[in-house]
Amino acid sequence: ALRFCAFPVLCSASHTPAMDSKASSNGAGTDPVAVGLQGGIMLGEQLSTSKDIRSTIKSFVNSNSMRTPLCVPGHELLDLMGFTRAEQHRGILEKLKERLLARIDTLPTEKQLALLERCFPYISIPDLREVPLRIFAVVPRVPTVYLSALAQNKGIFAELPISVRRQVWTTDAGHKLLSEHVRSLTSQYRLHSRAISLSAGLVPAA
Repeated sequence: ALRFCAFPVLCSASHTPAMDSKASSNGAGTDPVAVGLQGGIMLGEQLSTSKDIRSTIKSFVNSNSMRTPLCVPGHELLDLMGFTRAEQHRGILEKLKERLLARIDTLPTEKQLALLERCFPYISIPDLREVPLRIFAVVPRVPTVYLSALAQNKGIFAELPISVRRQVWTTDAGHKLLSEHVRSLTSQYRLHSRAISLSAGLVPAA
């Protein structure tokens, strides 16, 4: 268990330079990554033309696994200890996310927006959502392209800071959300007022 606790720290430390190198070589970072819905689409496309399903899945997993030699012995040890790869990867993910969140507030705005461009496609994944939400909370103004996309998902919209929700409401796509919000508040006010009136009528006169 102690080795497992240290393993995410070790791998996250060794993996970060590789990530930075990839980011610098890919520019805006628009290359597809096999994560979430995008990963499912990529795997589906490969399986649709595959003549050997088992071999294709194995190749896909190998191609999209972490390429950090320092982590290989740790993975193999934890395999023997009974930890699944999902558990191991989750530990690495949480440690990397913790380190990234700690840096976001101190980054210049242009770097915050560059990071947002790379991580926004994965906002629908609960484990990754905290990163773009943190960036939205600290940038002076959220670019319109993200505001329009946020207006399309009520679940994610509900998690946004109120300052960002106000920006979404100003977009054409956000007008409907604003109307729904106002109707909800009006309805709550009416119910509250009616409840007060009924309560007052039940109280005997002094």
